[in-house]
Amino acid sequence: MYKTKDDRTPPLFPELFPLGGALNQENRWCVLAELINWNDIDAIYSRYFSNIGRPARDSRVVAGIFMVSLLEETSDEAAVELFSENPYIQYFCGLGNFVTDGSAADTQVLVRARRRLGPETFALFEKEILEILASHETLGLKFSRTRKIARKDFRFNAGTFLIKMGRRLTGLKK
Repeated sequence: MYKTKDDRTPPLFPELFPLGGALNQENRWCVLAELINWNDIDAIYSRYFSNIGRPARDSRVVAGIFMVSLLEETSDEAAVELFSENPYIQYFCGLGNFVTDGSAADTQVLVRARRRLGPETFALFEKEILEILASHETLGLKFSRTRKIARKDFRFNAGTFLIKMGRRLTGLKK
């Protein structure tokens, strides 16, 4: 069972910093969170669930942790660990409160999601994130996956970036 999350929620993390601080909206995860069309991702994700049974994980948490794994070039386990330690990544994944007890995600969340959704769905998530980073060059340079390609080219070019990423994903040479 899957229930779509209401996007008309109040501002995130109001009680995270009780002394009056706030998340820096210029942080790469905050900027990227605003650029992604989470409603499209939610629509794709919800197709794989029925209207009865135990509620599924929120699509933004699953896709967000997958994107963290992709962008930081880490294992699923390391991405979940980053998620549990970092309020900016939790913001990126759509959480309204900073969660420290591990209840929002565990190391098996992506394993179960990959099995249920299949590689085609995760390829769509990956395509979405890479297109966004390619069209926002300065943001793209803030993530390890895109920095490596840019360093080799000495100049970040959106078209070249997408071509090279496509080749790497499919395993093609030139």
